[in-house]
Amino acid sequence: MSCVPSGAQYEISAGPHRATIVEVGGGIRDYTHDGQPILDGYPPDQMCRGARGTPLIPWPNRLADGAYTFEGTEHQLPLNEPATRTAIHGLTRWRNWELRDYADDQLTLGLVLHPQPGYPFTLHLAIDYHLGEHGLTVTTTATNFGQRRCPYACGQHPYLRYLALYTGDTQPPDVRRRGLGVEPMTCAPNGFATGQGLLTLEPGQRMSTRWGIQPS
Repeated sequence: MSCVPSGAQYEISAGPHRATIVEVGGGIRDYTHDGQPILDGYPPDQMCRGARGTPLIPWPNRLADGAYTFEGTEHQLPLNEPATRTAIHGLTRWRNWELRDYADDQLTLGLVLHPQPGYPFTLHLAIDYHLGEHGLTVTTTATNFGQRRCPYACGQHPYLRYLALYTGDTQPPDVRRRGLGVEPMTCAPNGFATGQGLLTLEPGQRMSTRWGIQPS
């Protein structure tokens, strides 16, 4: 059993590409190309801060007041960012993801998200990380394992070096403005409440999304 905060560490590689994927949160802790960091990650002896590299499921970004209505039923999620009265970045950030498949250049992590207060739906989740000649590809697949329709969105939170999008000003001084958060998302912020970009999965329906990084 691993004693580090992010759990088991899984390394994959392909040519000059190296990446470390972690058990806790199912995210990518670091990624290098020719020994140079592509992501502003975190060391194995630290907890993941700022959702670095973490999948954001079943919603990314912030949900105002943690409240939304789906098909006529009001739902209330815990406010895990009390200062802004929001529910932020989904429900899987601190879950232990299970290793489903592992090779030198690829691995798949899985998780079943069971019904809970505020999100009474069942999702079977899988995230595939693959390193190839040109870089990293991440594929996220969600299947509605429940008996009714469910709202769904996903995103991820890699912090890339030397770009100029989100500068991380709200992060602690030791990481502030060191990297930027690039957030591939399937819905807009507050999407559970506004419906903007929100997906609805029928019972048994599967949805896959993909993003990647190609270092130049």
